[in-house]
Amino acid sequence: MQLEDFSSLKPTEDIEIPLNGQTYYADPAPATELVLDAITGGMTDADIDVALRAEQGAPMDQAEMSKAARLGMNSTRGVLTFLQDVLRPESAERWAANMKAKGTPEAISLAQCVAVYRALIQEYSGSRPTTPSASSQNGRGRTGGTSTAGARGKG
Repeated sequence: MQLEDFSSLKPTEDIEIPLNGQTYYADPAPATELVLDAITGGMTDADIDVALRAEQGAPMDQAEMSKAARLGMNSTRGVLTFLQDVLRPESAERWAANMKAKGTPEAISLAQCVAVYRALIQEYSGSRPTTPSASSQNGRGRTGGTSTAGARGKG
């Protein structure tokens, strides 16, 4: 028995990130280890447990609350490092400059960083929902077409 060839799941076109009137470009297929580290944040199972309990508002002692705060700060740094690692060099330079910008239309907020990070993680893990469009296949295994399965004709 032979499995299906999943070679087509490795995209080759840069990912475009439109943000605040700028377009940034990210690597379409960064190293798997980089993405996995970004997803787990390099945390141990015990760290993940503390982070989940903090997120759920579960009762915690002082040591656990301190650990949750440290994990949160490390997580934010991890988001920013991940973005710098996956953005193309020219895009990474502009992104970094726009993160330091203040009061300009191009300025990037922390909320925008986190939103882009989440979208990229979904894209890289293959869990990003697809949106039908009239375009042809874009190299990511999506045809842009719509299914007519189960549709009834007029009459």
